[in-house]
Amino acid sequence: MLFLIFTFRLSAQAQDEYKKIVYQDKIYQTGSSWFTIGAGAGFETSLKDLEKNLSMGINFRIKDQYFNVGYHFSSDEMIYKRSMQRLTDLHVGIGIRREDLKHNVYFFGGPSNSYGYIYNYSDSTGTKYYKGFNTIGIYTEFQYTWKIFYDIGIGPSFYANINQYYKVVGVQLHLYFSTAYRNKIDFIKMNP
Repeated sequence: MLFLIFTFRLSAQAQDEYKKIVYQDKIYQTGSSWFTIGAGAGFETSLKDLEKNLSMGINFRIKDQYFNVGYHFSSDEMIYKRSMQRLTDLHVGIGIRREDLKHNVYFFGGPSNSYGYIYNYSDSTGTKYYKGFNTIGIYTEFQYTWKIFYDIGIGPSFYANINQYYKVVGVQLHLYFSTAYRNKIDFIKMNP
């Protein structure tokens, strides 16, 4: 958690070189960091099973390069139900971003530390057995955000999480929260 806070603050300090814009009487910083949280449905390819998923990510810029640090969970049950079949991963990525007043488009990918349990076999009584895993994988995601305000938005995310034990692809609906807001314009002070 301390690492995430440190990188978020470091990227916020590096944002001064990007231009500020005025939109609806507020000042915003372009190229700012943002946080997303999303949930949706996925498809686990080896078991051919529909899954539920949840993810969170901090997206930030250092100089002109965007990065992502995130968490992803996928299972045949939601996170609050303790199903044996599940994938959890922590990932980092490098990305490409395009942003304007009403849209944010972002694609990133990188390595992940993936761990969880996958179905192994069923015995003659029908009891299911699972095997645990902890491996390196690849996580990639495409986000499209429609900005309700300049710094708050909503949109779909398409992702793939691939490792040797558990491969899942899916779609989510995410919420977007940016650190772009800087100040409100005070017209009284500007025009006495």
